[in-house]
Amino acid sequence: MRPEAEAAAGAPRPGRLRVWLTALRPFAYTASVLPVLLGAALAVRDGAAPAAGLFWTALAAVVCFHSAANLWNDYSDFRSGVDREVVPTSGALVRGWLGARTVRRSATAFLAAGAVCFAALVRAGGLAILVLGLAGILLGAAYSVPRVGLKYVGAGDPAIFLAFGVLPTVGAYVLFAGSFRPAVLLWSLPLACLATAILHANNWRDAGRDRVRGSITTAVRLGAQRSARYYRALVLAPYALVAVALYAATRSAAPPAPGAALAALSAPAAVRLAALCRNRPAAAPPVDLDARTAGLHALFGALLTAGVWLF
Repeated sequence: MRPEAEAAAGAPRPGRLRVWLTALRPFAYTASVLPVLLGAALAVRDGAAPAAGLFWTALAAVVCFHSAANLWNDYSDFRSGVDREVVPTSGALVRGWLGARTVRRSATAFLAAGAVCFAALVRAGGLAILVLGLAGILLGAAYSVPRVGLKYVGAGDPAIFLAFGVLPTVGAYVLFAGSFRPAVLLWSLPLACLATAILHANNWRDAGRDRVRGSITTAVRLGAQRSARYYRALVLAPYALVAVALYAATRSAAPPAPGAALAALSAPAAVRLAALCRNRPAAAPPVDLDARTAGLHALFGALLTAGVWLF
C-alpha cells in the first residue's frame, strides 16, 4: 500500500520542517540527553578527563535511539489502533502528514545510525558499556511491540525509569570515569522520576481511550484519582532525592557536589504542576501535561547538571 493511502485523513500537510518536528517530538529529547550530561558531569567531578569525541558520540547515540523509539512507538500505536485521535503532542502519522511506511523506514534509519554510534562507544568503553547499552536498547524495543509490548501490559513506567534515567546516567559515568560507584545510582533517580512523569502524563490523559482499546498502562491500572497522586509524587520526589544524594555525599569519600542544590530553583514549577493536577477534576488532566512535564524535566536537569559540573 502506498504511504499516501495509509495516511489518516486530517489537516492539510504543513511544511516539511514542521512535519518532522512533529514526528520526532524533539521537545522530549531532554529525557535522553540530560541523563548523559549528568553522568558525564559526575565523572568529571570525580576526576575523569573530558573526552569531547566520546561525549558527542554518546549524545548522538541517545538522540538517534530516542528518535527511533518515538517513530516506532507512533507506528506501532497507529497500526494497532491505539492511537487514531490527534492530541497536542501526537505525531505526524496520526495527523495524516506521513505514511506508515515512511515512519517505519525512518525509525529503522535512526536505529541504524544509533547502532553505529553505539559500536564506537563499546569500542571505547568495553563490556560494561555493551551490557548497559544493550539493556537500554532491549527495553526500547520491547516497549512498543504491538499488543504485547511493555507499554501495553502496565510495565512501561519501570521501562522508561530505567531506559531514560538509570541506564544512561550510569552508562555515561562508566564511559567517562572507567569505573562505577554506587552513589551514581542515587544521582540518576531524580531524572528517572521526571522522565517517568512525562510518560505518565501522556498515559493519564489517554487512559480512557487506552482502556477501550486494550492498552493496560499504569494509568489505566491506577484509575484517575490514584494517577493524580502518582503524578504528583513523580514530580515532587526528585527534590527529596537530591537532598538525600547531597547528604550521602557528605558521608562518603567522593567529592561533594553542593551545586546540585541549584535544582531546587525549579521547585516552584514542580509545585505548580502538582497543584494544577490536584485542583482539576481527577479524570481530566491538562491535555498538554506531558509537554509541560518535559519542560520541568529540562529545567530541573539543566540546573542539576550545571550545579554538579560548575560548583
